[in-house]
Amino acid sequence: MGDSAAVQDDTSDPSSGDSPPVVLISDDGDIILNVTFETSRETIAVARRTWQAASKKIGAPRMPQPNLSPNIQVAYRVKLSILRKHSRYFENLLGNKQFAEASNVEETLARLAADMLKLAEVDARDLPWITIVDDDEATRSVGREKVFEDLMRIMHGKPIQSTSVNMLHVTTLAILADRFDCRSLVSRYLSIELKFKWPLTSAKPVRAGTQKKSLDTENVLRQKILVAWLLEQPPRLHNYTRELILRGSVRWSELSLDENPRTELWWSLPDGLESELFWS
Repeated sequence: MGDSAAVQDDTSDPSSGDSPPVVLISDDGDIILNVTFETSRETIAVARRTWQAASKKIGAPRMPQPNLSPNIQVAYRVKLSILRKHSRYFENLLGNKQFAEASNVEETLARLAADMLKLAEVDARDLPWITIVDDDEATRSVGREKVFEDLMRIMHGKPIQSTSVNMLHVTTLAILADRFDCRSLVSRYLSIELKFKWPLTSAKPVRAGTQKKSLDTENVLRQKILVAWLLEQPPRLHNYTRELILRGSVRWSELSLDENPRTELWWSLPDGLESELFWS
């Protein structure tokens, strides 16, 4: 899979006066993750149309307009020890002194310790800042900053803030968990803490004249397969892949909508899984 969460070589300068809003994950957090979420024009256009259509439905609850900025920057105040404990990605990035980020963190925290300051009283601007860039290549979705916040809360043993958790939200969470190498933690949270109710999908074969409905159903089914694969849930993976094999895929048939290709990660399942299902 492509790496859509890149770490920049440079670090942010929070004293510049242009610091992003800080989301407080831990009161005594000793590190700031300064994340820029990049979203393509195509994704923004789709999100705008989806929101406009939903807001025009009679009787539907009022939906707040999503943030459709191509670049959203959010800083998260978190604990270094927790990141390193739960994420091999952060353990390597922030613990291996071959990386500039690790040296920056060590030097800044040593300086704060020498001043004998309580971390809860230290201003976010004085903490080490680590810059991360996340693009929408894998999910083609907006609102990833909220999902990233949920991931940080899960790591810190806190309830997530999102009130509406749908299949796309869970899929994005699983993709982020894969990027930052904390899959087992997120898998347990979904099953035990969140008790996420996986949406039902129909295993009826694809038929001509039903492309739109079939596409929507398969989109959710493929999301379920990807989540089960990334979060290593074999029983669900077996059931959902069997369902896709029985119903067939618009991607594998003459019904394929070539004029509107899907580019999300779940429409080209990783690690040879797509090919394996096609030939099953």
